[in-house]
Amino acid sequence: GTGRYELSLLLPKKDDDAFSLLSLSLFLSFSFSILISIIIFFFNKQIISILGNRNIENWLYFIPLSIFFTGLFQSLSYWSNRSKGYKTIAKGRVSQSSGTAISNLVLSLNSSNGKGLIIGGIIGRISGSLYILLSTWKKDKAKIKNVKYLKVLALAKRYIIFPKFNTSHAVLNIFSSKSPIFILSSYFTSSSVGLYSLAERIIMLPSGLLASGISQPFYKKMADYKNEGKYIFPLLKKTSKSLFIISIGPFLFLFIFGPTIFSFVFGENWRTAGIIIQILIPFFLLRFIGSVISNIVYVFNEQKKALNIEIVHTVLRVFALLIGCYYNNFYLALSLFSLVSTIISAYRLYWYLQIAKNSSNNG
Repeated sequence: GTGRYELSLLLPKKDDDAFSLLSLSLFLSFSFSILISIIIFFFNKQIISILGNRNIENWLYFIPLSIFFTGLFQSLSYWSNRSKGYKTIAKGRVSQSSGTAISNLVLSLNSSNGKGLIIGGIIGRISGSLYILLSTWKKDKAKIKNVKYLKVLALAKRYIIFPKFNTSHAVLNIFSSKSPIFILSSYFTSSSVGLYSLAERIIMLPSGLLASGISQPFYKKMADYKNEGKYIFPLLKKTSKSLFIISIGPFLFLFIFGPTIFSFVFGENWRTAGIIIQILIPFFLLRFIGSVISNIVYVFNEQKKALNIEIVHTVLRVFALLIGCYYNNFYLALSLFSLVSTIISAYRLYWYLQIAKNSSNNG
């Protein structure tokens, strides 16, 4: 709903320009939420008919609320990152997680049909967003007077590459990431797909949290290097090596002992999850490194090529999974999926380094 303009907040040299982009991002998020609300209000019955589930009739109205507060939290997080307000971001995330957990606990006592989880998730988004909003208002409310319509319009045009390419990229990335569940569930048992989902979460939860914690300040550092005319390649090369060194041990440990750990802790039936982790490890290792340094794409406006790579990646992933499904071999499907993902991830890392290496020619 933000047009992905929040991703551009670290790029302008002037804080007033960045704050104008923040205002644009929040305005678009609010406007999109209002638009979705209107669509749901007037076409509620048609939407329910298409989805075939009357139980969600009242819950549709929570979608705009969720969209707005998600956009609010993301936008304010990037703004706080620009001013190195990492404590504010961390406390906002804690507030979001706490709000969700407490709400889920309280509401689950009165409901067992999943409604508490939905409401709890929304309350968490609201609490996290309001914390960062109040912190930002206290610190930066004076900047509002410098927000001018013509300036916002000019900045929207200057950074039009973000909604033009990043919105499509984000949607495609979600589909690509979830493609194993979408496709495998049509050909294999729910238990097998469930074990894949479990294995993915076990890898992604700790590595994703660590990567997220590193990538935001590193994005800020790369943007500062660009604005100050510094050569980024040594920084990116050193960071990539450091990320490999700190991650190779844990990933290698899981690669070697994954099946043994799962069968010992959870029982022999869970050994399959350990085997799945072995298959996915090479891809997730490269993905971890790449997710930290990938923001260089935004620093040097390489979003168009990034989208093209994601299109190729998604198509190859789907074909890889379908080949395994054709031969009715669950492990073959995942192995081909991991192979394709590993190759594309390796190419992305090479490309990121090339962008940095050529950065002296780009400004």
